[in-house]
Amino acid sequence: MILAKIKTSSCELSTSPANLKKLKSAGISDDVIVAMIGASAPVSAAPNTTESAPADSTAKATLHFYRERAFVGSARKMPIFMDEVQVADLVNGRQFTMAVDPGKHAFRCRTKPEAIEVAIEPGAEYYLRAELIQGFTKNHWRIVQMSSEQGKLDIERLKP
Repeated sequence: MILAKIKTSSCELSTSPANLKKLKSAGISDDVIVAMIGASAPVSAAPNTTESAPADSTAKATLHFYRERAFVGSARKMPIFMDEVQVADLVNGRQFTMAVDPGKHAFRCRTKPEAIEVAIEPGAEYYLRAELIQGFTKNHWRIVQMSSEQGKLDIERLKP
């Protein structure tokens, strides 16, 4: 019932890092937190925007996560964590978009040492690529921030 209410509500949900940590420590399930994060996420990003309004300090930023198609690890889903809350399982050759509150956010795949911190600006657009790096004894999962130009090109080659 909670998930259905979040999906059908038109309210503004605060998903700042501090609030996400409070929700997690209060025992709120990951499914509910992910639904809150995705409640205001755009369904699809407009590929060609000619003009944009000036960003205000409360505007959410748009994050595009993607995973390029590769044979190695293709059967495995790649978990994506934002501020220690799992927001998605990224499948080989796919992408997803979400809206995020401004501020510093930590992003990682499986291991905490591979985490990156990104300072999110209001109204900005970010491209984060999830990668599987082959090691001698084991594979490493990581997230890399890409330039807007490279991220747009990479996403155009993926399935929606």
